[in-house]
Amino acid sequence: MDVESGGVVCAPLPAHGHAAHGVILPTGVPDGVTIDAVSLVAPDGITRGAVRLMTVPAGHVRLMLDAYPPTGQFPDLWPDAVEAIGATVPAGAAVDLVVELEATGDEASIDGVEIVYTAGGRTYVTRSDLALTLRTGGCV
Repeated sequence: MDVESGGVVCAPLPAHGHAAHGVILPTGVPDGVTIDAVSLVAPDGITRGAVRLMTVPAGHVRLMLDAYPPTGQFPDLWPDAVEAIGATVPAGAAVDLVVELEATGDEASIDGVEIVYTAGGRTYVTRSDLALTLRTGGCV
């Protein structure tokens, strides 16, 4: 399973330091996967809160960063989001792994999101390679 790759994103810190970060999970895993654990890679000034799976219909915009919960941008999708840890993503399903981020100061960052999952009776570890920086003063 490969998740989104490459890049660094800097964004203004949402109100109250509470953000929803979307990691796009792949659609081509033949047997589906069960999410076992989700953690932040090299968190600095930030903690992980809830982790939810949000199903995304074909052609729908995907979540990158929004306030948590992302009801403003995804009022039609968010009410059906489910707890990610322990959930199984069926083969071919288009879902965003929505990670709740809570900043503890004026600047926060992660180097990605690590996902431990089970597929076909084996356990795997993958990570997004999208680094994220949140700043109260915006980005330069």
